[in-house]
Amino acid sequence: MDRKKPNELYAYCTEESEEGIFKSINNGVSWKIIFPVKDIATLTINPMDSSIYIIGQQHTYRSIDGGQIWDTMKNAFPNDIKINTLAIDPVHSSTLYIGTNYGIFKSIDRGREWLKINKGLPENIFVRTMVVNQQNSDIIYIGTNYDGIFISINGGVSWQQINNGLPCSPGIG
Repeated sequence: MDRKKPNELYAYCTEESEEGIFKSINNGVSWKIIFPVKDIATLTINPMDSSIYIIGQQHTYRSIDGGQIWDTMKNAFPNDIKINTLAIDPVHSSTLYIGTNYGIFKSIDRGREWLKINKGLPENIFVRTMVVNQQNSDIIYIGTNYDGIFISINGGVSWQQINNGLPCSPGIG
């Protein structure tokens, strides 16, 4: 949902006959395809400026006009890196974080350049989900496939595992 225009909703379908990004401007009563793209991992809307980001297996796209025109963002990752999730800093909307099957990457220029930020994380960590704290954007949480949950309190400079008290342990899934 676009927070600035709550009647505008976005969804992605992965059915072979109808793959792509769909948009509704009437609270989901009707939908139309706005971008026929395959292999979508996640769709994120920037809460600060309504720009839309689509993360695919090997491609990242951005639209700044509600999905009419799409730009392919630079993807400086090796072919074996799968992008799983994207988070946008709620205070500095040009700062993006992506979670991959090899850890976390950060961009401070809307995705033009990326820096790997894995200090304190296990090697080859598979990041499944990520969220940036809405009140303090230096705090970031990640959830992984096998290594548990981690927190950064310094904008991704370093990470610490926070699994104490969870009924499951890393390595179980």
